[in-house]
Amino acid sequence: MPRPQGQPRKSSRSHRPFALGLTVLLLAATLSLLLSTAPAMATPWTGPEPTPSNLLFYLHNSSAGITVGSAQYLDVLSTVNDSQAPWSHTGSVSLAPHYDAVDFVAAPAFTAPLALNGTIDATVYMNQSGSSPTGGSITLTAAEVAPNGAVTVLGTGPATGTGSIGPGGSTPTLVFLTGPTLNVTIPSGSSLELNITINGNTAEHYGIWWGLVASTYYVSSASVPSSTYLTVPRVEVLNSSGAAVTVLPTSGSNTTVTVLAVVADPLGAYDFENFSVDFSVVNAQGSVVVAPQAMSPTPARAPPSAPNGTYSIAFNYSMLAAGSYRFTVNATDNTYHNLANQDTLPAYYGRNAFSAVTISIGLPPVPVQLTVVDDHNVSLQGALVGAISGGTLVASGRTNSTGVVTFELAAGSLYDFPVTWEGIGVGSFAESVTANSTQFTLHAEVVYPTFTILASNGQPLPYPLITVIHPNGTAYRLIVGTVAGQFSLAQVPVGNFTLTVVYDDSQVVFAQPVPVTGDGPFIVTAHNVFALTIHATSSGGGGLSNVFVAVVNTTTGSTVASGITNSSGTLTFLVPAGTYNITGSWAETYDMTPLHQTVTATVGVAGPSVATLDFTTAYPSIFATTLFSVALVVVLLLVVIAVLVVLWLRARRGGPPPPAANPPSEWKEGTDTATKRAP
Repeated sequence: MPRPQGQPRKSSRSHRPFALGLTVLLLAATLSLLLSTAPAMATPWTGPEPTPSNLLFYLHNSSAGITVGSAQYLDVLSTVNDSQAPWSHTGSVSLAPHYDAVDFVAAPAFTAPLALNGTIDATVYMNQSGSSPTGGSITLTAAEVAPNGAVTVLGTGPATGTGSIGPGGSTPTLVFLTGPTLNVTIPSGSSLELNITINGNTAEHYGIWWGLVASTYYVSSASVPSSTYLTVPRVEVLNSSGAAVTVLPTSGSNTTVTVLAVVADPLGAYDFENFSVDFSVVNAQGSVVVAPQAMSPTPARAPPSAPNGTYSIAFNYSMLAAGSYRFTVNATDNTYHNLANQDTLPAYYGRNAFSAVTISIGLPPVPVQLTVVDDHNVSLQGALVGAISGGTLVASGRTNSTGVVTFELAAGSLYDFPVTWEGIGVGSFAESVTANSTQFTLHAEVVYPTFTILASNGQPLPYPLITVIHPNGTAYRLIVGTVAGQFSLAQVPVGNFTLTVVYDDSQVVFAQPVPVTGDGPFIVTAHNVFALTIHATSSGGGGLSNVFVAVVNTTTGSTVASGITNSSGTLTFLVPAGTYNITGSWAETYDMTPLHQTVTATVGVAGPSVATLDFTTAYPSIFATTLFSVALVVVLLLVVIAVLVVLWLRARRGGPPPPAANPPSEWKEGTDTATKRAP
């Protein structure tokens, strides 16, 4: 009988068992997926750490509050976004007039040291109500929260103008904030705090938004550069007495040792126990001679439990011939680390971490000589040097007067030699120690930096007073800079030196970190020191020279500068921002009459400034005027004319010579010879 159109075909009895089995399998699979946890479904990360290795923190809030150290916080940094438990739907908005600030802290506190090595930044939704902002700034600050609740500021990023928020309205704008650049390690038990501050220049209301607000997600987050996730910081081999050793005898009565490893994750590796922590042995040729064996938590505990822990295994090494071996421990992390380009929830990527210690069996140790020098190849005396194998410190010592330290180490291994100078790490050097390679020179990052203190216009500040804080936190004695504003340090570690500068009794630079990476010079600019130019003028408006000028700070009452005007009546000083009384004193003798005048002006210096001192009684010197020159020329012309007139008159009076006088009567005229009459 044909099947009516539209009626489904009936199943035969032979297909019913198959359909029933398929249904059962589907139900079982569904139940298994529902009961399984996200970490169990994860795929371990087997490659190198992604670059950049930034931790992505999302901003959340906790209505009940959380405790970090001994401090209570409502706002939280978490590595899962707003749609994931336990921080889903935990959005909020902070509103305040003129000034608004929020603090977010990573919770729970770090369970292992977290190394920060780069620039922190954040993308945060913010708004400003009312009219357009007329000024103000937004800053992102990072701080460390200690277990006792103490907060230590690590750095503040550059200010971002509130104009980036946008004028008016209640709709927030996503703003990018640049935070501080850090190279610090936050220790275990402490936490990271990020502060966002809006310091407006108007009385309008400012808002900071994050999470789910009014049925809309505002995903605000912060990116924190870090190089530490899951690590195996220590691997040790303990003999029967419980002492850590790197050299073992050949097979004897005691051929069993305990291999101990510490596995740690700053964000809490709550689930690394889902993957076994394995121990294996590799020989000097790189071949695996002992296959991976699962280690046990010490003390034993059921996973998931403590975020970090110690693992151990008893190992009988009698099977190993004399030689050098690497005892290796491997762990796999599988946590909520949302790295850049890996935010593919709920597929949480894990990553492998391992470390190893080199063990010499039946071989004597070799003397290894290390010479530590600075960047000028000068030996460093007293440098602290360690020898690390597999994350375990197997030897340490200080260099002698020639910069040398010697260790007894097992040959056939790659060692890390960290160097510390003045309490600061100045390099870690990987060297392969063999029977024929036992002498190494370690070039530490120890430098001879020169610093130059400049005013806002780029001119050097003469003889500044500088206080310097070493990267290890100690302070140098007060340093006086040169006339060119310079000073130098010798054999210091690289790192952040903090400078405070006093100039003319004013603090012009306060606690400014200067990252020292070499010999420099490193420029430190006092942005609140400006050029102050004084013009002294006479009654005629021309420049008045030889005026003694004194500049007095009206706040401190101290004279910060003095000098004499040049031929143009000008004098320039570098002075800190502030208000100054400028006094000019002038004195001169005019027409044999002594003249003098004192003029005072008050000027506020908040940038390049000019002050004019007008000396009304200072008449221009006659010898320096055009009138004097004209008069001199006229006088000379008159003198010349007078001389010419005198000469002309004398020439006119001369004429023909006068006639001769009549002879005396005793003489006869017309005779050639005169005859004298007789008496």
